[in-house]
Amino acid sequence: MIEKFLKNYRNRYFGLQIIYFLLLEIALLSSILVTSSILIFPYQYLLPLLLLPVAIFRLPRLKDLANRIEIEQPQLKNRLVIAFDLERGDFTKEGYSQELIDRTIEQAREPLKRIKPRPRIQYQRAIELVFVASILSLFLLIGLVPERLQYNLSPEMSLVIDPPGGVFTRDSAVVFTVTAYGIIVPTRCKFRFRGEEEVIATVELAEGRG
Repeated sequence: MIEKFLKNYRNRYFGLQIIYFLLLEIALLSSILVTSSILIFPYQYLLPLLLLPVAIFRLPRLKDLANRIEIEQPQLKNRLVIAFDLERGDFTKEGYSQELIDRTIEQAREPLKRIKPRPRIQYQRAIELVFVASILSLFLLIGLVPERLQYNLSPEMSLVIDPPGGVFTRDSAVVFTVTAYGIIVPTRCKFRFRGEEEVIATVELAEGRG
């Protein structure tokens, strides 16, 4: 019965792990989008961080769970781990009488009929706080500067140069108009003109035009 009880507890523990694994993944993804949108760099560079939860979550052994339950349920009086070992026959070489083994197991079984320990995973509270903070940050980003998130997810921009080209005589004055179209446009562009000599010109853009 002890082992069956611990296996049922581990199944509930595993279900809770899956929920918090997904919460942490959502929190990480939200943080990646917020950070990359604010700093304006491709969010794909940070996607490997989504592998971090894999290193955190591990399915514990039954004996480890028994230790955790004893800590949370003082009325078990450190009997659960011993009863679990006895039930599995881990102390057969010590020469304990069967009567003593049965009595110890029964003493551990009785409280288990009355208690229903709730599984708690490691870092549970921290994951909850990180999840809430990341979701709030994402909503703030959407509310205050939605164009940054939109540009991060779809970084599209186009430049129109007028006139687009032509033949120009030496020492002639040439006026170009540069217009940038996109969710976010640059404030400065560098253009390289190639002829007999290469000329690099810096163009200041005001509201995407310069």
